[in-house]
Amino acid sequence: MKKWIIGFVIMAIVLIVPKILKMLKQDPIMQHHRLAEEYRNKGDYTKAIAEYTEIIRLKPNYAMAYNNRGSAYHHIGNLEKALADYNKALKLNPKEGVAYCNRGLIYSEMGKYDQSISDLNKALELKANIGEAYNALGLLYFRQYDFDKALDYFSKAIKEDSNSSIRYLNRGLTYHNQGEYDKSIADNSKAIEIDPKYVDAYNNRGLAYDAKGERDKALADYKKALEFDPNKYQTYYNRGMIYYDMEDYQKAIADFQRVLKINPKHQQAQKALEELENKLKEKK
Repeated sequence: MKKWIIGFVIMAIVLIVPKILKMLKQDPIMQHHRLAEEYRNKGDYTKAIAEYTEIIRLKPNYAMAYNNRGSAYHHIGNLEKALADYNKALKLNPKEGVAYCNRGLIYSEMGKYDQSISDLNKALELKANIGEAYNALGLLYFRQYDFDKALDYFSKAIKEDSNSSIRYLNRGLTYHNQGEYDKSIADNSKAIEIDPKYVDAYNNRGLAYDAKGERDKALADYKKALEFDPNKYQTYYNRGMIYYDMEDYQKAIADFQRVLKINPKHQQAQKALEELENKLKEKK
Protein backbone atom coordinates (compact mmCIF):
# COMPACT_ATOMS: atom_id res chain seq x y z
CA MET A 1 0.00 0.00 0.00
CA LYS A 2 1.11 3.52 -0.69
CA LYS A 3 2.47 5.46 2.25
CA TRP A 4 1.95 9.12 2.75
CA ILE A 5 4.62 11.68 2.02
CA ILE A 6 3.96 15.16 3.21
CA GLY A 7 4.43 16.93 -0.03
CA PHE A 8 5.29 20.25 -1.43
CA VAL A 9 2.27 21.74 -0.01
CA ILE A 10 4.36 24.17 1.65
CA MET A 11 5.37 27.11 -0.60
CA ALA A 12 5.91 30.61 0.73
CA ILE A 13 3.61 33.20 -0.82
CA VAL A 14 5.56 36.42 -1.06
CA LEU A 15 4.33 39.54 0.67
CA ILE A 16 5.55 43.03 -0.09
CA VAL A 17 6.07 44.81 3.23
CA PRO A 18 6.18 48.59 2.82
CA LYS A 19 8.70 50.64 4.81
CA ILE A 20 6.67 52.36 7.45
CA LEU A 21 8.45 55.63 8.10
CA LYS A 22 8.12 57.38 11.43
CA MET A 23 6.82 60.50 9.76
CA LEU A 24 3.93 58.50 8.29
CA LYS A 25 2.73 56.93 11.53
CA GLN A 26 -0.50 58.86 11.38
CA ASP A 27 -1.09 58.04 7.71
CA PRO A 28 -4.30 55.93 7.57
CA ILE A 29 -2.87 53.73 4.80
CA MET A 30 0.17 52.93 6.93
CA GLN A 31 -2.10 52.19 9.88
CA HIS A 32 -4.09 49.73 7.81
CA HIS A 33 -0.85 48.14 6.61
CA ARG A 34 0.24 47.68 10.22
CA LEU A 35 -3.06 46.09 11.17
CA ALA A 36 -2.98 43.85 8.10
CA GLU A 37 0.50 42.66 9.07
CA GLU A 38 -0.63 41.91 12.61
CA TYR A 39 -3.56 39.87 11.33
CA ARG A 40 -1.36 37.98 8.86
CA ASN A 41 1.12 37.12 11.59
CA LYS A 42 -1.75 35.69 13.63
CA GLY A 43 -3.01 33.71 10.62
CA ASP A 44 -6.23 35.73 10.46
CA TYR A 45 -6.23 36.28 6.70
CA THR A 46 -9.90 37.27 6.54
CA LYS A 47 -9.24 40.35 8.69
CA ALA A 48 -6.03 41.06 6.75
CA ILE A 49 -8.07 41.03 3.54
CA ALA A 50 -10.47 43.56 5.06
CA GLU A 51 -7.55 45.88 5.88
CA TYR A 52 -6.09 45.61 2.37
CA THR A 53 -9.53 46.27 0.92
CA GLU A 54 -9.72 49.47 2.94
CA ILE A 55 -6.29 50.50 1.67
CA ILE A 56 -7.48 49.94 -1.90
CA ARG A 57 -10.58 52.04 -1.19
CA LEU A 58 -8.33 54.87 -0.01
CA LYS A 59 -5.78 54.42 -2.80
CA PRO A 60 -7.33 52.56 -5.76
CA ASN A 61 -4.14 52.48 -7.86
CA TYR A 62 -1.90 50.99 -5.16
CA ALA A 63 -0.40 47.89 -6.80
CA MET A 64 1.27 46.74 -3.58
CA ALA A 65 -2.07 46.49 -1.79
CA TYR A 66 -3.52 44.32 -4.56
CA ASN A 67 -0.52 41.99 -4.38
CA ASN A 68 -0.76 41.71 -0.61
CA ARG A 69 -4.50 41.11 -0.65
CA GLY A 70 -3.95 38.51 -3.36
CA SER A 71 -1.45 36.69 -1.17
CA ALA A 72 -3.98 36.67 1.69
CA TYR A 73 -6.64 35.20 -0.61
CA HIS A 74 -4.04 32.66 -1.74
CA HIS A 75 -3.44 31.57 1.85
CA ILE A 76 -7.13 30.81 2.40
CA GLY A 77 -7.34 28.91 -0.89
CA ASN A 78 -9.37 31.42 -2.89
CA LEU A 79 -7.31 31.13 -6.05
CA GLU A 80 -9.70 33.02 -8.32
CA LYS A 81 -9.72 36.15 -6.16
CA ALA A 82 -5.97 35.88 -5.63
CA LEU A 83 -5.43 35.68 -9.38
CA ALA A 84 -7.68 38.68 -9.97
CA ASP A 85 -5.67 40.74 -7.47
CA TYR A 86 -2.32 39.71 -8.94
CA ASN A 87 -3.61 40.62 -12.40
CA LYS A 88 -4.66 44.03 -11.13
CA ALA A 89 -1.30 44.58 -9.41
CA LEU A 90 0.53 43.81 -12.65
CA LYS A 91 -1.78 46.00 -14.69
CA LEU A 92 -0.96 48.89 -12.36
CA ASN A 93 2.74 48.07 -12.23
CA PRO A 94 4.00 45.72 -15.00
CA LYS A 95 7.44 45.59 -13.34
CA GLU A 96 6.18 44.26 -10.01
CA GLY A 97 8.29 41.10 -9.93
CA VAL A 98 6.82 39.78 -6.69
CA ALA A 99 3.35 39.71 -8.26
CA TYR A 100 4.73 37.70 -11.20
CA CYS A 101 6.16 35.18 -8.73
CA ASN A 102 2.88 34.95 -6.82
CA ARG A 103 0.77 34.66 -9.97
CA GLY A 104 3.12 31.97 -11.23
CA LEU A 105 2.34 29.98 -8.09
CA ILE A 106 -1.39 30.34 -8.74
CA TYR A 107 -1.04 29.15 -12.34
CA SER A 108 1.03 26.18 -11.18
CA GLU A 109 -1.66 25.15 -8.68
CA MET A 110 -4.26 25.50 -11.42
CA GLY A 111 -2.25 23.23 -13.70
CA LYS A 112 -1.55 26.08 -16.15
CA TYR A 113 2.11 25.24 -16.37
CA ASP A 114 3.10 27.26 -19.44
CA GLN A 115 1.66 30.43 -17.94
CA SER A 116 3.32 29.62 -14.63
CA ILE A 117 6.74 29.14 -16.23
CA SER A 118 6.34 32.43 -18.12
CA ASP A 119 5.51 34.36 -14.94
CA LEU A 120 8.24 32.78 -12.85
CA ASN A 121 10.86 33.43 -15.51
CA LYS A 122 9.63 37.03 -15.64
CA ALA A 123 10.14 37.28 -11.89
CA LEU A 124 13.69 35.97 -12.34
CA GLU A 125 14.27 38.47 -15.15
CA LEU A 126 13.20 41.28 -12.81
CA LYS A 127 15.37 39.78 -10.04
CA ALA A 128 12.41 39.63 -7.69
CA ASN A 129 12.31 36.94 -5.01
CA ILE A 130 14.75 34.78 -6.93
CA GLY A 131 14.81 32.01 -4.37
CA GLU A 132 11.03 31.76 -4.25
CA ALA A 133 10.83 31.74 -8.05
CA TYR A 134 13.34 28.88 -8.22
CA ASN A 135 11.45 26.98 -5.54
CA ALA A 136 8.17 27.54 -7.38
CA LEU A 137 9.69 26.23 -10.62
CA GLY A 138 10.89 23.19 -8.71
CA LEU A 139 7.36 22.53 -7.49
CA LEU A 140 5.99 23.00 -10.99
CA TYR A 141 8.33 20.42 -12.49
CA PHE A 142 7.72 18.09 -9.55
CA ARG A 143 3.99 18.19 -10.31
CA GLN A 144 4.85 17.16 -13.88
CA TYR A 145 7.05 14.29 -12.59
CA ASP A 146 10.13 15.88 -14.15
CA PHE A 147 12.25 15.19 -11.08
CA ASP A 148 15.59 16.09 -12.66
CA LYS A 149 14.45 19.63 -13.43
CA ALA A 150 12.75 19.85 -10.04
CA LEU A 151 16.02 18.95 -8.32
CA ASP A 152 17.91 21.53 -10.32
CA TYR A 153 15.55 24.33 -9.31
CA PHE A 154 15.28 23.27 -5.67
CA SER A 155 19.08 23.24 -5.50
CA LYS A 156 19.18 26.75 -6.97
CA ALA A 157 16.56 27.85 -4.44
CA ILE A 158 18.66 26.43 -1.59
CA LYS A 159 21.72 28.24 -2.92
CA GLU A 160 19.76 31.50 -2.64
CA ASP A 161 18.78 30.72 0.97
CA SER A 162 20.45 27.81 2.72
CA ASN A 163 18.38 28.44 5.85
CA SER A 164 15.03 27.59 4.26
CA SER A 165 13.70 24.38 5.79
CA ILE A 166 10.90 24.27 3.20
CA ARG A 167 13.33 24.09 0.30
CA TYR A 168 15.27 21.22 1.86
CA LEU A 169 11.97 19.42 2.47
CA ASN A 170 10.98 19.86 -1.18
CA ARG A 171 14.32 18.61 -2.48
CA GLY A 172 14.25 15.72 -0.03
CA LEU A 173 10.80 14.77 -1.31
CA THR A 174 12.13 14.79 -4.86
CA TYR A 175 15.10 12.59 -3.94
CA HIS A 176 12.67 10.17 -2.28
CA ASN A 177 10.65 9.89 -5.47
CA GLN A 178 13.86 9.05 -7.32
CA GLY A 179 14.73 6.33 -4.83
CA GLU A 180 17.68 8.35 -3.49
CA TYR A 181 16.82 7.63 0.13
CA ASP A 182 20.15 8.62 1.69
CA LYS A 183 19.98 12.03 0.01
CA SER A 184 16.36 12.37 1.09
CA ILE A 185 17.36 11.61 4.67
CA ALA A 186 20.16 14.18 4.48
CA ASP A 187 17.85 16.93 3.22
CA ASN A 188 15.12 16.18 5.75
CA SER A 189 17.75 16.12 8.49
CA LYS A 190 18.89 19.56 7.35
CA ALA A 191 15.30 20.80 7.45
CA ILE A 192 15.01 19.49 11.02
CA GLU A 193 18.30 21.12 11.95
CA ILE A 194 16.88 24.46 10.78
CA ASP A 195 13.45 23.84 12.32
CA PRO A 196 13.58 21.18 15.08
CA LYS A 197 9.77 21.02 15.22
CA TYR A 198 9.25 20.46 11.49
CA VAL A 199 6.65 17.70 11.55
CA ASP A 200 6.63 17.07 7.80
CA ALA A 201 10.40 16.60 7.76
CA TYR A 202 10.21 13.97 10.50
CA ASN A 203 7.44 12.19 8.59
CA ASN A 204 9.33 12.22 5.30
CA ARG A 205 12.61 11.16 6.87
CA GLY A 206 10.75 8.32 8.54
CA LEU A 207 9.50 7.19 5.16
CA ALA A 208 13.03 7.21 3.77
CA TYR A 209 14.31 5.17 6.72
CA ASP A 210 11.43 2.73 6.22
CA ALA A 211 12.26 2.42 2.52
CA LYS A 212 15.81 1.45 3.54
CA GLY A 213 14.49 -1.15 5.98
CA GLU A 214 15.57 0.87 9.04
CA ARG A 215 12.27 0.55 10.84
CA ASP A 216 13.48 1.52 14.31
CA LYS A 217 14.67 4.88 12.99
CA ALA A 218 11.45 5.31 11.02
CA LEU A 219 9.35 4.61 14.11
CA ALA A 220 11.44 7.09 16.12
CA ASP A 221 10.80 9.80 13.53
CA TYR A 222 7.08 9.07 13.41
CA LYS A 223 6.93 9.24 17.20
CA LYS A 224 8.66 12.62 17.13
CA ALA A 225 6.33 13.95 14.44
CA LEU A 226 3.29 12.93 16.48
CA GLU A 227 4.69 14.53 19.61
CA PHE A 228 4.65 17.86 17.77
CA ASP A 229 1.36 17.27 15.97
CA PRO A 230 -0.92 14.57 17.45
CA ASN A 231 -3.41 15.09 14.60
CA LYS A 232 -1.03 14.28 11.73
CA TYR A 233 -3.08 11.40 10.37
CA GLN A 234 -0.64 10.70 7.53
CA THR A 235 2.01 9.83 10.11
CA TYR A 236 -0.34 7.52 12.02
CA TYR A 237 -1.02 5.76 8.73
CA ASN A 238 2.68 5.40 7.91
CA ARG A 239 3.44 4.04 11.36
CA GLY A 240 0.45 1.72 11.16
CA MET A 241 1.82 0.27 7.92
CA ILE A 242 5.14 -0.54 9.62
CA TYR A 243 3.30 -2.30 12.45
CA TYR A 244 1.21 -4.12 9.83
CA ASP A 245 4.37 -5.35 8.07
CA MET A 246 5.85 -6.38 11.44
CA GLU A 247 2.64 -8.30 12.18
CA ASP A 248 2.07 -6.22 15.27
CA TYR A 249 -1.57 -6.08 14.39
CA GLN A 250 -2.98 -4.52 17.54
CA LYS A 251 -0.70 -1.49 17.24
CA ALA A 252 -1.47 -1.27 13.52
CA ILE A 253 -5.21 -1.34 14.21
CA ALA A 254 -4.84 1.38 16.85
CA ASP A 255 -3.01 3.63 14.39
CA PHE A 256 -5.48 3.05 11.56
CA GLN A 257 -8.34 3.80 13.93
CA ARG A 258 -6.65 7.07 14.88
CA VAL A 259 -6.36 7.95 11.18
CA LEU A 260 -10.07 7.37 10.65
CA LYS A 261 -11.00 9.32 13.76
CA ILE A 262 -9.16 12.36 12.36
CA ASN A 263 -10.01 11.73 8.69
CA PRO A 264 -13.01 9.39 8.32
CA LYS A 265 -12.66 9.42 4.51
CA HIS A 266 -9.13 7.97 4.45
CA GLN A 267 -9.76 5.00 2.15
CA GLN A 268 -6.33 3.39 2.53
CA ALA A 269 -6.60 3.26 6.30
CA GLN A 270 -10.14 1.88 6.03
CA LYS A 271 -8.98 -0.84 3.65
CA ALA A 272 -5.99 -1.77 5.83
CA LEU A 273 -8.18 -1.89 8.94
CA GLU A 274 -10.68 -4.20 7.23
CA GLU A 275 -7.87 -6.50 6.09
CA LEU A 276 -6.45 -6.70 9.60
CA GLU A 277 -9.83 -7.37 11.16
CA ASN A 278 -10.35 -10.22 8.66
CA LYS A 279 -6.91 -11.64 9.48
CA LEU A 280 -7.71 -11.68 13.17
CA LYS A 281 -11.06 -13.34 12.54
CA GLU A 282 -9.37 -16.09 10.50
CA LYS A 283 -6.98 -16.81 13.39
CA LYS A 284 -9.85 -17.46 15.80
